[in-house]
Amino acid sequence: MFEPMSDATLRIMNPPNLMRQVRVRVVKSFCIGGKVLQVGEKVSIAWHDAQSLAALGKCVFLTEDHRT
Repeated sequence: MFEPMSDATLRIMNPPNLMRQVRVRVVKSFCIGGKVLQVGEKVSIAWHDAQSLAALGKCVFLTEDHRT
């Protein structure tokens, strides 16, 4: 039925600009990588995570280059 896929077809990479680290300040606590981040903490997280959390009002960007 299904043919096995080669290794070459399985290697899908995310664009580097989505994976870059940005600095954020926590506004409402949330969990990243199993660690609970408290209000006021300043941390570096992946841009795509920061965009989602900022849309939910959980963090604000500290770096100026947070736009795509």
